[in-house]
Amino acid sequence: MPMSVSLQSSSPATDSAGFTLLEVLVVLAILGLAAAAVGPRLAAMYDSIAFAMTRETLEQDLSALPYQAFVAGTDMVLGETPKGAQLADGAVPATLVLPDGWNLDVPQPIWFRASGFCSGGTVVVTVGEISETYILRAPQCRAEAAP
Repeated sequence: MPMSVSLQSSSPATDSAGFTLLEVLVVLAILGLAAAAVGPRLAAMYDSIAFAMTRETLEQDLSALPYQAFVAGTDMVLGETPKGAQLADGAVPATLVLPDGWNLDVPQPIWFRASGFCSGGTVVVTVGEISETYILRAPQCRAEAAP
């Protein structure tokens, strides 16, 4: 009984696996369009997050002033005192570090006592055309955004 064995040869052109150059170029073009659409928004989102973090840091610094007065054991005042008025014995001006372009306006001076309590008042923070008012309520003076 004769046996016949046939070997089937596979053609490299029919078994190729992978992507054609055209498919790769189409995918790269789609990725490029998506990146072009999202890129500018990422920069704006970064600026927004940086602004929010700086504003939050300023709020924390405002809320920490009574504690700073308590630790220093001296009275502090935030804002300008009327011309010719003298600070109480040992009182020092309270200072806040503001980023470039940020302005702080205190309509009435706010006193932070060595006991850790304060007189309360309002603070207006201005950055360019954005203005935010904070209320410091006596006696703890936690900075709260005005409604």
